[in-house]
Amino acid sequence: MKKRILAFLLTAAICAAAFAGCGNDGNTSSKESSTPVVSTGSGEAEKDPLGADFAGYPLEGDNELSFYVLLSYAYAAPDGVALNDNEFEKGLAERTGIKVDWIQMPAGADSSQAYQLMLASDELPDIFYKGAVPSSVTQLIDDKKVVPLTDYLETYAPAYYKVATSSEEMSRALKNDNGDYYGFMFLREDLYLGTYTGPIIRQDLLDQLGMAVPETIEEWDTVLTAMKDQNLVKYPFSARSGISDLLNPFVGAFHTTGTFYVDEGKVHYGWAEEGMKEFAALMNKWYEAGILDPDFLANDSNALETKILNGEVGAANSSGNTLMGYLTKMEAIGSKETWSAAPYAVLNKGDTPDFTQGEVNNIGFGGVITTSCKNIPLACRFLDYGYTDEGKLYYNYGDESNYEIVDGVPRFTEAFSNDTRGMSTMLKTYTGMDGNSATLHMLASFKSKPQVQQDAVDTWYVPEGLSHIMPASLTLTTEESESIGTEAAAIDANVKEMISKFILGQESLDNWDSFVATLNSMGLEHVLEVRQAAYDRYLAR
Repeated sequence: MKKRILAFLLTAAICAAAFAGCGNDGNTSSKESSTPVVSTGSGEAEKDPLGADFAGYPLEGDNELSFYVLLSYAYAAPDGVALNDNEFEKGLAERTGIKVDWIQMPAGADSSQAYQLMLASDELPDIFYKGAVPSSVTQLIDDKKVVPLTDYLETYAPAYYKVATSSEEMSRALKNDNGDYYGFMFLREDLYLGTYTGPIIRQDLLDQLGMAVPETIEEWDTVLTAMKDQNLVKYPFSARSGISDLLNPFVGAFHTTGTFYVDEGKVHYGWAEEGMKEFAALMNKWYEAGILDPDFLANDSNALETKILNGEVGAANSSGNTLMGYLTKMEAIGSKETWSAAPYAVLNKGDTPDFTQGEVNNIGFGGVITTSCKNIPLACRFLDYGYTDEGKLYYNYGDESNYEIVDGVPRFTEAFSNDTRGMSTMLKTYTGMDGNSATLHMLASFKSKPQVQQDAVDTWYVPEGLSHIMPASLTLTTEESESIGTEAAAIDANVKEMISKFILGQESLDNWDSFVATLNSMGLEHVLEVRQAAYDRYLAR
């Protein structure tokens, strides 16, 4: 079936988006109306070429689908390259026998408007990237825009189904509260792969000071103070994007976190707890002492990078990819700085931080099939490819020429790893791993990345620090979301304002109890009750 986009008019206010050839009345979602069959015309049993009679990839015939993504999410291509023209996507079509019309919308307000217009028109693409849709999957299911996949997976997506049912926890995480599977998610072979950020510090400055990489809050305080007192850097610790970069390395030492979390089955709100007061007191101390970059609320990624490349920063929060980017640019400009990953801070030597960054279910974004799709089994077969043995290798490594088998494990070739275009461009061009795709992220694939990134994750990965994280696939009903929407937004705004004021010394920490009382008066108890109910439903899946 031929799929074409008839119109995508992007102006200051995006007008319409229409998808021809894949739409119906928006209500067709049953397996019976969507399963392709071939009649023999002789009274023989009909065949199901995508199910029991599936002959493998690539599929024969003209098979076409449409797939909506945002430029900033999965299936990202190098700058200036359309997905329909990118090498990975073209190879994917050849390997699956399915031609995909990749519909790209830029991130931001305009894409949100275009998306709403699509929903209103009931003319949807066959597949959405889950991270590309500005509304929740729960709402899409309620509005009958997304197909529940429970009746399809075992027959039409056996590779994904095997992974999805591999454990009770995995199955629970991939279902909604009705017990339905609803999408093909980005899955990871190991919890280790869900860790990608943590604190980093100037190793050359530590060597100059004769100090070890700090582990405790006290050691961090001593090291950063020494950097300041000896005038080694302008900003001993810098951050971006407001408070989050401050929280990540340090807040777990105080037995709390900047979000909702779970402890012994009970949902808590970390911002309102005593440990957060202790964290705010530490940040205020560093701010007053000139240890903390005074521009931490205003810095964006570019501003922080500029300060780091100028040699003005002693420590920061970073991802492995970002750290590698810093080091590459430092080498290009002849910088002698060296950086090391540091462990998440604790209060006492030998302690384990209660909270670290990571994915408790090892699940990222992925693809959902819409009710406008006329060939749901075909969409399932396309998405299932990423979980097959062949598909995993292609998504993780690209074409066979990109890697070699060493001691039974795939490894990128030196030519691929050292290509002058850079590793990021190579991954975007030839693999499906620069973003969360519908596939299984192989541990071996990560082990092919530069050693500095592997060392960083080795340092940051603390399984015990994931035990309190709320599951990413926990869902609120539409009614619940509506009931707490105003309260949650007001609480969030108040938290951002007040925590910033506490850190900047614009509000005395003597007023902490008043701050918590205000949050309670704004409906925090009700928000906690709703989230507790959602968590209980999650456990009951």
